[in-house]
Amino acid sequence: MAHRSCRLRRLLTAGLAAALLGAPASCTREPAAVQPGDATPSISPTVSADGAAAGEDPVLISLAGLAPYRAPEVQTETVEPEDKKETIASLASGETEVYFYRAQNNDIYGAYTDKDGKICRFIQAYDAETGSGYEDGLAVMAYDDLFGTDGFIMCYGVGAAAYALEYYYFDGSGRPAVLAQCYNSHEQLDLDGDGSDELVTFHSIMSSPQIYFQRDGVIYMADVIALVQERFPDWRRLSTDGQVHAAGPRINLFYGLEDDKLLRCCAVTFTADGLAVADTGIVRPGDRPESIAAGGFYDAD
Repeated sequence: MAHRSCRLRRLLTAGLAAALLGAPASCTREPAAVQPGDATPSISPTVSADGAAAGEDPVLISLAGLAPYRAPEVQTETVEPEDKKETIASLASGETEVYFYRAQNNDIYGAYTDKDGKICRFIQAYDAETGSGYEDGLAVMAYDDLFGTDGFIMCYGVGAAAYALEYYYFDGSGRPAVLAQCYNSHEQLDLDGDGSDELVTFHSIMSSPQIYFQRDGVIYMADVIALVQERFPDWRRLSTDGQVHAAGPRINLFYGLEDDKLLRCCAVTFTADGLAVADTGIVRPGDRPESIAAGGFYDAD
C-alpha cells in the first residue's frame, strides 16, 4: 500500500533533541524583552576571577509568531481479524485495544480493533517483502492529561537506534488522531509553572530540542535551536547535552563563536511569554558534559 510507505518516510523527516538543566541564580533575573524588528541583542560571556561564568540579563524570544502545529492526517486500512498472526505489544486505551501485530504475511502493523471486531491498521512498522522498517523496539504506552487529551503512544523503529514515539488519541468519531510526534525521547512536564504540561522531545544531542505547548486551545511546536540561532546568528554549532533534568527546568545549549575556539553555554527557559535565553559563560575545564564532543572548541584555561 503506497500510503503506508509514504507515512513511514514522513516519520523519518522530523528531528529533535533537548536537555533541561537547573538554572543558576544569575538566570533568575527578569528577561529583557526583545520586540520584532529590534537589533540582534548581544550576550557577551565573561569569566570572573575565580573562573565562574557570568552573563548579561536574559533575552526573551517571543513565540507569538509561531504557526500552529499541523499534525499529519492518519490513514487507516480495515482488514479481517484473521489477518493477525500474533500480537507483539498491546494496550487498552479506554474501551479500545491498540496494538502492534504481525500479519499472516509477516508484515508488522500498528492497529486497533473497531466496534465491528475488524482490524484497523494505521502504522506499518515493518515490511517483510522489502525488509524495510524494524521488528524490534515495539511498544504501546498510555499518556494522561496532555493538551486536554488522554491517549496512547506508539513506539517503533524508524532508523538505526532511532525510534518514533507518536502520541495519539481517539477523536469524536472514534478514529485515531496524532497529537504530537517525538523521536528517541519524550518528557511530559510543566515547564512554565502554569499547572499544565508541555511535551519535550529530542532526536539526538546535535539536533534541536522541540517543545510542544498549548495556548488558548491551540497546539504549537517551538524548535529551540532554530529560534535561538535566528536571534543570535553569530553562534555556531549549537547542540545540547541530551538530558532532561527536573531542576529549573531549562534547556542548556552549547555553542562557539567565529573568533575563538572556546566552548560556551546558555540556558533557555520556557516561559508564558517565550524563551528566555541567559548566557552562562565559557565552559570551564572538566565541566563539559561527556555527551558534547570537542567539535573544534576547547575548554577555557
